[in-house]
Amino acid sequence: MYVLTLKNRLNEFRAVQRLRELGLLDEGLLPLVEVVKKDVAFDKLVDPSTGEYVKVNKPYKSGKRKGQPRMCTVDDLETERDVTLDNISDAFAGKKVLVDFFRCYMPKYKGADPSKCKLVLKMSNDLAFYEEAVKRLADYRDLIPVISVIDELSNLSPKSLEALILELRKTSSNKPVAIRISTYEGYEHILSDLLGPDDYLIYDINETPPASRIEEFDELADLHIAAHSVLLCSPRKRDDGNKVYEDGCFIDNSHIRDFSEYGFEGVGDYAGLRDSLPPRPGAGATGRALALFYDGSSNAFKRYINPDVKKGQSGYDDVVKQILADRGELERRAGECAVLSEIADHAAAGNYGGWQTWIVYTVVRYVQQLYLAHGNSYNL
Repeated sequence: MYVLTLKNRLNEFRAVQRLRELGLLDEGLLPLVEVVKKDVAFDKLVDPSTGEYVKVNKPYKSGKRKGQPRMCTVDDLETERDVTLDNISDAFAGKKVLVDFFRCYMPKYKGADPSKCKLVLKMSNDLAFYEEAVKRLADYRDLIPVISVIDELSNLSPKSLEALILELRKTSSNKPVAIRISTYEGYEHILSDLLGPDDYLIYDINETPPASRIEEFDELADLHIAAHSVLLCSPRKRDDGNKVYEDGCFIDNSHIRDFSEYGFEGVGDYAGLRDSLPPRPGAGATGRALALFYDGSSNAFKRYINPDVKKGQSGYDDVVKQILADRGELERRAGECAVLSEIADHAAAGNYGGWQTWIVYTVVRYVQQLYLAHGNSYNL
């Protein structure tokens, strides 16, 4: 089982759409979506009996008449509707999806802009708000609730975690639940007694090398937890800028090869992306254009980079030339790699893409390579 881990951002969901088109959302792939932002839709109010906009009292927001109601039509009034979970369900077309309202210890995300991480901060610091969000997942048949236990945060106590699991069982008795945790200590009873064979244990080691946690994995195995167990890793360091890759590509992707030896049934990662949050203003205006191409057969990345920091994303013209010169090495037969075909087609029209384009390319290339390297499956 491969757990594709993505945040609910535009270009990561564009990659999902491309994977759907390629038929790569196979049953052996289980998506994990980290909700880091709220998606909203705006609806104008219409009287269904007349088809006319409803007249409403809407207070003035400024000026001499501030706070006084006025009559207006809904041409200028829209109602906001939260469509975050609807969008996730639609993106995967009814496929089973793990959904995690993302919580984290913000100091680990040094370049993140707090003003763009309001939902993450609220989820991380307000347990009652977080629990209510998790409970909303009961309304979606295809969305599996993930309950996160984060070491550095004020956390759900074992007793509170047990109560939340039992409440989820009550509201959606046939739906599995998942617990995402970075250390089992203090929660042994919950993991062993409350998780059944249809549930999921996501053991999140983030950026730490798996080989450094072997003793811990052995102790976890001794708990004999009935749930599907997934080792979740983030091998590409979030603080590594593109400059790091000038001298080579040192990403430890051993989790893909070794997870079953550590006692896990499945493995997950960010498909060649970093576990990152929105950066502060001005980030990305300049920098080295970088492309990371994963090779499934060797379980390694090859990097292509333009070292001219001043060119920024316009430096992808040179990166694309390097990639196309290596095309014979990057696919086993011509046309096999969907990303290379797109790159070649766009380059012929003088379009080399930018930072956002290459997010899509990185994810699609990684997932397709995993699939092809394991006999057109995710039986890793």
